[in-house]
Amino acid sequence: MLSLLFQKTIQKITNEIMGKKIKNIAAIIAMCVLFYFVGYAMGNFLHSSELPRGIFGIIVGIASFIICFVLQVFVHELGHLVAGKMSGYKLLWFGVFNTTFVKKNGKLMRTTMKHKGVLGHCLMSPPEMKNGKYPFVFYVLGGGLMNFLVSAISLAIYFIFLPQFWILVMFAGVGIMIGVSNIVPMNIGGLTNDGYDILKRCKSEAERRSFWYMSRFFDDYINKDMRPRDISEEQLALFSGVSQDDTNQEDSAVAVAEHFRLGSLLDKQEFEKAKALAEKLLNTPDDTLALLKNEFLCTLLLLELIGECRKEEVERLYTKELKQYIEATSFAISRQLLLYAYAKLFLQDDAQAKKALEKFNKMALTYPFRGEIEGSREMIELVDKLAIEKKNFQ
Repeated sequence: MLSLLFQKTIQKITNEIMGKKIKNIAAIIAMCVLFYFVGYAMGNFLHSSELPRGIFGIIVGIASFIICFVLQVFVHELGHLVAGKMSGYKLLWFGVFNTTFVKKNGKLMRTTMKHKGVLGHCLMSPPEMKNGKYPFVFYVLGGGLMNFLVSAISLAIYFIFLPQFWILVMFAGVGIMIGVSNIVPMNIGGLTNDGYDILKRCKSEAERRSFWYMSRFFDDYINKDMRPRDISEEQLALFSGVSQDDTNQEDSAVAVAEHFRLGSLLDKQEFEKAKALAEKLLNTPDDTLALLKNEFLCTLLLLELIGECRKEEVERLYTKELKQYIEATSFAISRQLLLYAYAKLFLQDDAQAKKALEKFNKMALTYPFRGEIEGSREMIELVDKLAIEKKNFQ
């Protein structure tokens, strides 16, 4: 979530200046230039004489910033991992940029899971709850604290040993920037950082319970090959943090629970109930649910394709924004299912359908959620059956 928070902030600024059609690359360049000059100013403040000058200097500086940023992202996620291990957590998932590892049945496996815009992520399973409590503050703060620690070491090396290496100052500046932006509580359009998440869990027992049960569920989801249809109503209630004596549950916890409920209905092939729920969630005015808007639209598009497959409705749902979202989340096996159904039932393009199916099968080799693969294969069989019926009818 680290980079999404930065990107969303920069995009808001550039959107105001340049219009709503700003490309992601423009936001990234703006961020690089901005923080290059921050590092440049810090270097001047510290009287470094080795700072590059002119256009060449800016190019070198931006390249240096990108390297520093990549390294500090790794440092941040490593901080969560170290703090989690010290707190008794078990590693489930660790990724930086396009490299993601999942710990499945005691072994690390590299997967195809990668989300455009998310530079790093570390998911761990918490230790047992005792009297409704478990450690979470140090684990969540670990990323930012590691950024501060490494930045302090970098500055110490600069001052004591290598005062001519201005990149150490930039490296420290980027680390401090990432640390502060994660520890100081922020909520930008429903997208929250580590500090905000800690505040929520400290204030709400429902949020704490939801985080614990959700993390434990992912342990089973990865290692016991659970299918979405196996999620019980009792588990969904635990995900949302709802209990009979707690009426202060947070919307974010409920939103995640409803997202899993939708997946469960799809896997059970209870399509009418899934459609009703997706439409209901889309029409619920809530920032957290709004972040899942495209997920609900993907569900409605799939249901339309395997249902009436009306041309005007498919085109209404399959907008440019949704296409970009599908591309950005193409790591999910369900996206390849959706693209296969679109090619097979709407376009009736066997060549494109074959391409989507080949990508599905390739992804399935390293996809960690085996239960999702089984459900998606059953849906592919349904799509094939509907395609044959459609051809026979024509």
